[in-house]
Amino acid sequence: MRIASPVVAAAITAVHPAVAAADEPPPPKKAAVVSPTVSTLSFVDAILLPLGCSTGVGAIGSGAAAVPGASNATGDGFAQATATCAQLSAQGATTLDQAAGQASLFAVLDPVANPAIGSAGDAAENAGTTYGSSLAPFGPTIVALAADIRFFAGS
Repeated sequence: MRIASPVVAAAITAVHPAVAAADEPPPPKKAAVVSPTVSTLSFVDAILLPLGCSTGVGAIGSGAAAVPGASNATGDGFAQATATCAQLSAQGATTLDQAAGQASLFAVLDPVANPAIGSAGDAAENAGTTYGSSLAPFGPTIVALAADIRFFAGS
């Protein structure tokens, strides 16, 4: 089998961009409910878990600083807790990356899930718009909830 030189391949790609696009795999589909949930959990794992741990350790550490000698006794434990949180966050990221790669398998359920998600979003938007004055001050919140519901639709 003869392989084209990089110069020839570049020339063909420059003339016909579709040739280059054909070599690239299509982007994975975003499966309804599953992909957005994994995405949200990735945010929780990457941002909120370390932030929560450091905030908790900081709050407890400042309380321990008020007790004479307590900060010396608890310092190593707090350092270990912070390191453990970072380790758990890294492990969670690996697991969630694997789950995100497999989530597209659930895209076969999109024809069933997407209409239900769309209807729920439409119902929330309609309720917030139609009954907004009766639901005050929650009417605009219910209208905005429709976008949150639609976030879970697949592609």
